[in-house]
Amino acid sequence: MTDQELLSESEMPMLVPHLRSKMAERYPNRVAIQAVAWSDGKKAAQIKNEDWRSITWPELIKLTDATAFLLGEGRFESWPVRTANDSVDMAPPKIAALVSTDIASVLSLEGLMKRGVQSFLISPRNSIPVLAEMLTIDDIHYLAYSRANKDVAHAVQKHMAEHSQRSLTIAELPNIVEIDERAAQSSSSYPYDFDVQAEFTKPIIALHTSGSSGSRPKICPYTHQMLVTHTFALQWPGFQDITVCTTVPLFHAFGLFVGLGYAAVNRSTITAAPAGATFLGEELITFLKSAKTNFAVLVPQQIESVASTAGGLDFLKSMGAVLYGGAALRPDTKQHLVDAGVNFLCGFGTTETMANAFAQVHKWPNGVELDREWMRLLDHIGYRFEFFSAATDDTPELSELIILDGKAPLPRHTIEGGFETGDLVIRHPEYPEWIKIWGRKSNMIVLSNGENAPVQPVEDPVCAHPWVSTAILFGVARPQVGLLVELKPEHTIKDLSDSKAVEAARNELWPTIQKVNEDLPDFAKLFKNMIIFADASRGELPRTDKGTPKRQLILNMFTKQIDALYDSVGSGADSVVQITSIEQDELLRAIYQILGAIYGEEKELGPDTSLTLELGQDSLRATHTRTAIVSSLKAAAKEGRIPELASFDTSLIPAQITYDNSTPATLAAALHDIIAGTKSDTKPDSQIKLMKELIEKYTQRLSDPSSKTKQRRTSILGGLFKRSNTATKKHTVFLTGSTGAFGTQILEQLLARPEVEKVICLIRSKEDRTAALERRQVEAFTSKKLDPAPASSPKVEYLRGSPSQQGLEVPPGVTAIIHAAWSVHFNLSLIDFIPEIEGAVHLLEEARRLGARFVFASSVATLMAATPAPEEALTSDGQHAIDEEYDLPLEWANLGYGRSKAVVEKVVQHAVHKEGIEAITIRCGQILGDARTGSWNAHEWAPRMFRSAEALGSLPDDLGLADWITVNDGMQVFVDAALKFDVPARTPASKTNVINLSNPNRVPWSNVLNSFRPHLPASVKVVPTLEWLQNLDEAAQRGANSSKAEYDALVKKIPALELLDTYKGMASAAAPNVLSIRNAVTLTDGKLENADVMNQTLAGRCLSFWKG
Repeated sequence: MTDQELLSESEMPMLVPHLRSKMAERYPNRVAIQAVAWSDGKKAAQIKNEDWRSITWPELIKLTDATAFLLGEGRFESWPVRTANDSVDMAPPKIAALVSTDIASVLSLEGLMKRGVQSFLISPRNSIPVLAEMLTIDDIHYLAYSRANKDVAHAVQKHMAEHSQRSLTIAELPNIVEIDERAAQSSSSYPYDFDVQAEFTKPIIALHTSGSSGSRPKICPYTHQMLVTHTFALQWPGFQDITVCTTVPLFHAFGLFVGLGYAAVNRSTITAAPAGATFLGEELITFLKSAKTNFAVLVPQQIESVASTAGGLDFLKSMGAVLYGGAALRPDTKQHLVDAGVNFLCGFGTTETMANAFAQVHKWPNGVELDREWMRLLDHIGYRFEFFSAATDDTPELSELIILDGKAPLPRHTIEGGFETGDLVIRHPEYPEWIKIWGRKSNMIVLSNGENAPVQPVEDPVCAHPWVSTAILFGVARPQVGLLVELKPEHTIKDLSDSKAVEAARNELWPTIQKVNEDLPDFAKLFKNMIIFADASRGELPRTDKGTPKRQLILNMFTKQIDALYDSVGSGADSVVQITSIEQDELLRAIYQILGAIYGEEKELGPDTSLTLELGQDSLRATHTRTAIVSSLKAAAKEGRIPELASFDTSLIPAQITYDNSTPATLAAALHDIIAGTKSDTKPDSQIKLMKELIEKYTQRLSDPSSKTKQRRTSILGGLFKRSNTATKKHTVFLTGSTGAFGTQILEQLLARPEVEKVICLIRSKEDRTAALERRQVEAFTSKKLDPAPASSPKVEYLRGSPSQQGLEVPPGVTAIIHAAWSVHFNLSLIDFIPEIEGAVHLLEEARRLGARFVFASSVATLMAATPAPEEALTSDGQHAIDEEYDLPLEWANLGYGRSKAVVEKVVQHAVHKEGIEAITIRCGQILGDARTGSWNAHEWAPRMFRSAEALGSLPDDLGLADWITVNDGMQVFVDAALKFDVPARTPASKTNVINLSNPNRVPWSNVLNSFRPHLPASVKVVPTLEWLQNLDEAAQRGANSSKAEYDALVKKIPALELLDTYKGMASAAAPNVLSIRNAVTLTDGKLENADVMNQTLAGRCLSFWKG
């Protein structure tokens, strides 16, 4: 088999898992799928190159087998399974699944196939009653769910118990950590030896239609034959050996087919997107760039969002191809793509008939390139056309497309051997096998997200209203529907600019529409602000001889008004509510008003009403809610009555804020904190609860007997007297974060210690060659203007990986592990840091296995929310500093960053006191850059302030005492903690096992200013802090009224603008807590007492480094 040969359709019949196994045999080094290594909740901008994980076909088989085993163990122990020993006549047992787009969901679906069950992939976009009804009617008793769909699964279970008295067993699907662990534990293959002929025609996956007609969605089972046949239909020349990316969910037929099957027959790689909301605009561009994909499968809404983003068209042009389907592109978007030279292709299919037609560029008729909306029907299906209407001045000749059984039968039939799609098509006059979709026979409106919104269930009841003459629903290729209403003469609105009259008419129609909305899926519901009225001065709307409205002609007449409506809704101009202050009570009142307008005023709202489970929040409504909030804040700022809003940047309000804070109370609290500058966008109580759950989870993991069996055996005397491995003369240190500011200095100091025999640096990298890893380390030194010689020391070894990487083993002989690697992102939530926490716990387990000491780099962020600290937390030596032996409350931790560090601190404490592991936490205060070169991160708050001084013309006069310590002085504490024998903090003799780290030589802020002023122009004045803030505010206002290019130029000169809220918070806060550093001074034999403070020389070096 040569590398040029593809899998062939002639090899059929084969089962779906056989496609994967054949690829593993023939192309063992080919990557089947790439995924973000830790994907839950991951934002596109946070994904780094080293976060990507490539999985070859053999690795995929191994992970699939591990998943198949997991789906029959533990919480799945009693779940259905079918094997080759069962009767060939046995139908596959059914399991419903709420899956995401992430790698764990993909592997779970593959694992369920191997277990011989039929996976019914249900969409969380449907209402809870509809989902429960489908499971009840289809007699399904088991529901597995991904973490992102936990709330939906529990709600379905509860609904079924209350309304149909049926029990539903639910369980969370295995996550990637569990799968990797199971794969590492066993190399056994999951038995998959069904009779191919008997199994070939059995259903293995089922999807359902959207249910947009108002009736229950229809279930469509897919057999191995259907899936494999349709997969080979997508085997096109020119589309092999590529990297494909789509964020379309697996429960959508489009997302299912451009998956592993496509990768197998086209010898390509697919990309598993992180679970969560669909990427749009800049975030989608960032994700696709990070994935290094050259073929994207998107829905029109995504294409339009990218095309409208700065540089978006150029990016799309750089792609090999962009395939879209599910809905039409807006004409203006399509023209922009054509003008930009984007290679975009259209596809068409239905859940009932699978893939049907594509713009197959390799089969252009006679080499003639057609308009990109023309598609060629696939060879593997049968089809015929049923005449619908003759051509008129307004429309071409139309036919209904009928799909017939072809090389495989269809999942669903409406006629003998076929399915009436209800889709009206235009046939090309010269190439009749090429078609273009015109619309729906049943008058469905295909939205830009691919959903079908029904027309008749809305128009008929509204037209029956005594005020209404005509009602026409619109919204093709738009994100939501709208309604054009022609009122009867006696109720006509004389002046449509009279907002009160328009609102009165909407209120009159609203009870009728509310009743209609009750029977519609969320995506098809009509919002009150999406109703517009026909201008009576234009006369009656045109009608046919039969008296029916000329729909398309009327919509063409009102194009400008419809476009204006969508522009208004998109900007939030139509949804402004009055806000009088940023106090939580006032923000809560405003949120109630916004939610009432979006979800209906009849909805009962309370502080703890769930936007997702009780109100049915979807991505569209989430966007409306955020847009209304932003618009209302901007309106309040413009009025000038709320000082806090004068310079507030509404872009700080996260796109996912209503998902992260899904009750009115938590949403109001989050908004208040963001505006006030604390940026805490998550309810504190829920974060404390999550912290406790994580601590319990990981301490139990350390206490697990199976984990303890990995511990290195020690002598009886060694155990009794707690003799440390670090008492040996020679040390081998395992170091994470060696390329960071901490790590480069720690590495340099370790190499200078004669008792250190070897340092093993763990480095994240796509390349595992030693030369590439060493090059990364060299760059880490040179970027800080440091001598790179330590990177090439014969005492240094390199290992590729990350702490959270499953299967990572710290090499034997290691005596100490220094864990200095951590994501420094202050805008992430605690859940985003779970992979970091996982990595720290994994290294703790490795320390126990090897009998090594573990040193963890924590942060003063674990107590930043404690101002001022209570007396019992302070030392009794008159310094009023927080004692290292004081067990910090979890409530003191600030932001997701600080909370994640606090969780690990508690786990370390447990590891020492309960598990006998030697471990130390070093809690770091403000660390300066290197004293020799001034290499201090230019994006931290202090560097930004001094970098802005010249352009702003001022500096604040008082920000309290500075206990800043250089990285040179501070990192010796880490080195001594790892190497010295007599470190009480490593043992149960210490209550907390914490060593605080800051500069014992605290200096007034005036000393800091005097260090920098000689290097700054004389025009820079020291002014009262509030005046400095006012100067910064005024600069921000100038930026707000400028173009983007002008604003970017201003931020380059005054980078402090991007942390305006942070400075406001610092200025208004009470004096910060001081850390007791008694243990750090003792550990360094008093050397820390001679630590450098900021001086003129160091300040000059810092300014020089920042200027580059």
